[in-house]
Amino acid sequence: MYRAELVPGGVAGRHTHPGPELAYVLEGTLIFEIDGQPPVTLKAGESVHVPAKQIHNAKNGSTTAPVKVMVFMVGEKGQPLATPVQ
Repeated sequence: MYRAELVPGGVAGRHTHPGPELAYVLEGTLIFEIDGQPPVTLKAGESVHVPAKQIHNAKNGSTTAPVKVMVFMVGEKGQPLATPVQ
């Protein structure tokens, strides 16, 4: 579990995780893109679930305020928590 923050206009970049992930928006607006699905805009109090190894990206929906997210993730021993995807 960790708290992530994206600066105004920030983009996490396409990536995967070895296990499932749950992201809960604490403050701001998060645009969440899972490959093969339409983008979802999340506001404070909303969450999204990402299955293991699913390619996804997160963007700050604001150009003036940060977005703050609490992330719950299941990792695999010996695996990186995130792997960038081109």
